[in-house]
Amino acid sequence: MNDFLEESLDKIAYIPGIIFAFFLIFIVHELGHYWAARLRNMKIETFSVGVGKRFYSIHDRHGTEWVFRYFPLGGHVQITDLTLDEGTKSRRSVGTRLFVVLAGPLANLILPFIILPLCFILIGFPATPPVLSSTTIGSNAEKAGLQRGDLITAINDKKIYSYEQVSDIIENSNGNILNFEVNRNDTSLTIPVKPKHDVYTDIVGISRDTYRVGIITANLPIPLDFIHGVGNVRTKDNEELARKKLIEAFDQDIIIGLYNIDDNVYSYPVVISSKLNQHLLDEDHRLYNRVYLGPLDDNTFITLSPIESLKYGFYQAASLVQHVVKVPFQIFPIDPKLFAERISFLSDSEFYYQNLIYRAAFQTALLSILIGFINLIPFPRLDGDFVLTYMMEKFLGKKPTSKQRAYAIAACLFLIYCTVLISNLEDIPGYIERKLEEYSGDGPLQACKLPD
Repeated sequence: MNDFLEESLDKIAYIPGIIFAFFLIFIVHELGHYWAARLRNMKIETFSVGVGKRFYSIHDRHGTEWVFRYFPLGGHVQITDLTLDEGTKSRRSVGTRLFVVLAGPLANLILPFIILPLCFILIGFPATPPVLSSTTIGSNAEKAGLQRGDLITAINDKKIYSYEQVSDIIENSNGNILNFEVNRNDTSLTIPVKPKHDVYTDIVGISRDTYRVGIITANLPIPLDFIHGVGNVRTKDNEELARKKLIEAFDQDIIIGLYNIDDNVYSYPVVISSKLNQHLLDEDHRLYNRVYLGPLDDNTFITLSPIESLKYGFYQAASLVQHVVKVPFQIFPIDPKLFAERISFLSDSEFYYQNLIYRAAFQTALLSILIGFINLIPFPRLDGDFVLTYMMEKFLGKKPTSKQRAYAIAACLFLIYCTVLISNLEDIPGYIERKLEEYSGDGPLQACKLPD
């Protein structure tokens, strides 16, 4: 019950941030319309900040009334000549109106490219230290000579700041040999490793096509139900036995078997640190059912130059845009890796507050992109409805009637639904089967990330 309350309170702390995120996103959206209209010298009648009853208003020198309302849950801008009413004739060209309408979603897409770089400049870049927790037994990394405790400093002469860089380089290696520069006991070594091509379907049904060398880092505690065996003892589905064997093996060289996301078991030589795992002896501890496998017990924030912060911020923002675009083509199921923060922190981490800021920035960026694209869908009164109507006006030479608009919206939505259905047709049966297994309690065990 205490864990439940702690988790609930932790989530409640995010509510003000969520409200502010939506407020910022909607205001930025409306400001996009506003400034585009200003650039085209269009009359802007009102700009409402918030919703509900007004408590203050003022007119600016351009004749726009700025209205401030009590509840910070959005906003609205009213621009003359932006109307869908078939009985009115606009004085502005279709191109001008399209420019103003599209400026709102465009502002939402630009926002992440401002928020994320600024976040990294102010608080640092979230990173998993590139220190190896272990190498997979029989892997190319083990055969090449990489060892647990190795600090990766560069790969192919590219400086390494975080383990996520390592993972990306391996995944995009196309099987070419990678020269790992590592620091081992204050000695610099260069170790060439050839990545192995691997194709598999993970436990949630996502097809993966990647490269791996067989290394892993685990700075956060791993649930005991991921452990298949400790030493020569099989501990599958027996957390008590796994805990007992781990405690007996404190500070000793042992081999453990772990379930991974491809539903297979991999073996790793590790040392279970007694210093980091005293919680295994305390059944009231919130980490009682988890174990630290590596020499470190937390991720970190690293300080980068402003240029590097901009680079990584732009890269993460561009990746989010790319992932959102892919959603309709792989919605059964949606890949959770696409929208999860790459770095996690425990609630008692020394970087707790930096993590709050990073998560707020990440989630705001993601929501902004989603809302930008959603607004382009031709639902009634969304920006997509305006875009469709103006394009029909350009084609017809006059504003479409309400019935013509309704038919066009229905046709567009039908095409969207067909695109989603056809793109995911092969995945739907397997998705339904996996969900039925999950709900019946016979689904596959959730597993940790595969070694890279």
